Amino acid sequence: MITTVLIDLYNREIDRLKNEIASFESDDLLWKSSETAIPPAGNLCLFVTGAMQHYIGNMIGDSGYIRNKEAEMKARNLSRERIMEEVENMRQTVVDTLEQVSKSELLKVFPTNEFEEAVTTEFYLMHLLRTLSFYSGQISVLRALASEKVAS
Repeated sequence: MITTVLIDLYNREIDRLKNEIASFESDDLLWKSSETAIPPAGNLCLFVTGAMQHYIGNMIGDSGYIRNKEAEMKARNLSRERIMEEVENMRQTVVDTLEQVSKSELLKVFPTNEFEEAVTTEFYLMHLLRTLSFYSGQISVLRALASEKVAS
């Protein structure tokens, strides 16, 4: 039951992320740096897709995905279509993995030291959903700032 709910919630957030990326007025604006310390939207999107592929696909689903954070943050000038392919690859990994996760696997301790105490895989999946939502929001802000600069 919980995996069905998680799949629905992840799909909703992934759709939101795709809509944000598609709403950029040009590919170039995905890679515009802001005056803030926030990296360009394209890099944030690659960063969050890489995180989901690593934590959900590899650590839970044993996909063999090897993450390269440096490449995620150094990439430039990829098209919106290419970025959205990465988002769709992430969606497929997340859904495929969640469809296979058993109730007993959800209750296992997730191998992370991010928190002061051990957490379950179920808890970590909720944490990752919040992370995905956070980055979607950051990308939304960057899109709004980019649109504002284009208009002025």
